[in-house]
Amino acid sequence: AAARGATESKTATMPKALAGGVWLEVDVSEARSLMAADKNGLSDPWAGVELAPDTGGNALKGASYKTKPQKRTLNPKFGESFTLGAAVADDAKLAAATVRVRVLDYDGPMSAGAPLGEVAMPLSRLLASAGAHGWFPLAACDKATEAAAGALGELRLSVRVGGAAALQAALDAAGEKQAEQAAKA
Repeated sequence: AAARGATESKTATMPKALAGGVWLEVDVSEARSLMAADKNGLSDPWAGVELAPDTGGNALKGASYKTKPQKRTLNPKFGESFTLGAAVADDAKLAAATVRVRVLDYDGPMSAGAPLGEVAMPLSRLLASAGAHGWFPLAACDKATEAAAGALGELRLSVRVGGAAALQAALDAAGEKQAEQAAKA
């Protein structure tokens, strides 16, 4: 177990499609001012980190992680880090991929948990800026969070991109394919 205050790291084996040295490291540090989901006026938040083919899509195979739940708090300290990769054969899917961090309330091992909000970052934007760091407002991710859209809280994240040159080449190739298809149409 990691010492209190230290960042715990979980690293995935890089899948073949991203084996050219491409990786995304997502540090989920903490959240503040989360929405209360429990009767006691608090929440038991945890965060799910995934690489999704687009903002609303499911996680790509092999690219989903969860933090440990933090009990009875609206200001959790997660302190966990994850290295993401995905087995993606289709460059267009990779070009449209999004790093999504969804915060949920833990309701036990047999429950998916009540959504508290999410941060979605397009991979193309992360590549252009070599990552992202700071506090990000949580956005609504279901009907319950839409009702409280202005008061969902914030999530402190750091996303680093490694091997971006190889990934940028794949994204450029996908863009060229789309341009060719549009010219033929």
